[in-house]
Amino acid sequence: MSDAAAPSPAEAKPSAKNKMEHLIDEALSIVEEFSSEPGMDLYFKHCHGIVLMSAYQASFLFSANGGTGVLLRHDKKENKWSPPCAIGLGGAGVGIQAGIEKKSVAMFLSEKAAMKTLSGEFQLRVGSQITLALGPEGEEDDFYAHFSNRGVASTSSFAHTKGLAFGISFEGGIITPRFKTNEEYFGEKVSPKKILYGEVTVAAPEGSKLGELHQALDAAMARKVEKKPEYKDTIASPFLNKPHVNKIDD
Repeated sequence: MSDAAAPSPAEAKPSAKNKMEHLIDEALSIVEEFSSEPGMDLYFKHCHGIVLMSAYQASFLFSANGGTGVLLRHDKKENKWSPPCAIGLGGAGVGIQAGIEKKSVAMFLSEKAAMKTLSGEFQLRVGSQITLALGPEGEEDDFYAHFSNRGVASTSSFAHTKGLAFGISFEGGIITPRFKTNEEYFGEKVSPKKILYGEVTVAAPEGSKLGELHQALDAAMARKVEKKPEYKDTIASPFLNKPHVNKIDD
């Protein structure tokens, strides 16, 4: 018989700080994946913010997907990154598609309007998705229009996928902050705007990888860039002012 005491329910249940740390750890892995990929330095260099998320999707003509991750803002004047805002994703789609996949997603917010829109407390998004996943390696490109209480904007995202899936589809969904995780991590009830625009601070717990995540993002942005990325017109275009569709804000 073991002398070790069984953990109490409070001890066994992971804390919100540990939940956030798990998201930060996953985000760091995603940055390391994409920052070493040719051409991605262009997107890191010019982004005003970034979503780093792990997600799952199952499809056969119709699809369902969900995921969790963090959203961070880059203050270009101060040249620093915000604390993380925990977010969740849920959605569905229809198209010529089939399969099951796990995705590591990097969504680059290359316009100030996109950063403002994603800092809303509730978002709808619609867009198109192209997927090819064969075993341990695959890719996915997404283009979306986002609608929130703070504005409208378009985004481009890229995903590394694992599984067996292919298709072209029209997708819709919601992105919402994980209010409880954020509240317990920061020690108070806070909106995404307060987290992302410098109205709250957090003392990262011992062993946190938040500093490493900020450093990895800084390193990805510091790489030599020869030209800015070009954005194509997408399904989001009809919802936006035309000059902003292909514009990258400095």
